[in-house]
Amino acid sequence: SEKKFSAASRYWTEALELSVANEFSYDELHDVRVALNNLYFLLGDFEKIMVISSDGLHAAEKIGDTERMAHFNNVLGCILLKLNNLQGARNYFEQELALGKKMNDQKIIGHALLNLVDFFQSVK
Repeated sequence: SEKKFSAASRYWTEALELSVANEFSYDELHDVRVALNNLYFLLGDFEKIMVISSDGLHAAEKIGDTERMAHFNNVLGCILLKLNNLQGARNYFEQELALGKKMNDQKIIGHALLNLVDFFQSVK
């Protein structure tokens, strides 16, 4: 099973490099980074998820893709919450909420509010 994860990460990383190099922004932000995050989540490698998502957030900001910005804020907030970085998590969740409101996207707004509930339940 581990060998399959290694091969998958190698190919997904290559796909990410090709997407970035060729400015395939949609593929990069909607498919490749998401697949890599899922893979590294299964492996428990939160550091790689943070890098992939931080770079994804920056790329989404660069092209003004607010939906992907909200997505990566969510991912970063969730990882920081798992790592007990409460203030960092809250900041990302609040950004996710603000973006959801900006887009008037009820699903994103609801998701961000649930994330904030998780945050406040973690505060002692």
